[in-house]
Amino acid sequence: MSSLTRLIAIACCLLSVVSSASVSTPDVPDCLKTSKKNYMAIPNHLIRQMMFTDVVAAKGQNSDLKYSCEMEELAYDLVNESGPIDHVDPDNIVFSMGNGKLNLKTAVDLWQDRLKEMGEKKEFGCNFAIGSTHKVACIFKSRYTTNGAFEIFTYRLRHWTT
Repeated sequence: MSSLTRLIAIACCLLSVVSSASVSTPDVPDCLKTSKKNYMAIPNHLIRQMMFTDVVAAKGQNSDLKYSCEMEELAYDLVNESGPIDHVDPDNIVFSMGNGKLNLKTAVDLWQDRLKEMGEKKEFGCNFAIGSTHKVACIFKSRYTTNGAFEIFTYRLRHWTT
């Protein structure tokens, strides 16, 4: 088999793996389609699916962890500092920032120990900001948090004014 034929065969295999990976994460909503809020959702659904897959694998939690557009919006507020950062429970956040090229997989790899230590969670969402310094954050909702406490936290974050 010629090297060109071999290269084409490898490319076809990789495309089928990528296609099957996107099919294997049906629980990841497309926040661009479902959000009615004025925030910048992750612009490419494939990026969201890859973040979901990488975070779930790094966290090692096998039960019912879902991706949430609401949490993605809170993560957007965090990375863009458009809300009261001091109201975010640090036990439910992973955050990275740096200079140079943004690599989301590297950020998740750096969080691996922290993700495992934080205990079981119900849902999470991630977002990032790219500028002279890039920022990446994921915010988690605890499995055992009452909705009332979470709603108060969410209300404060969304209605914060300076």
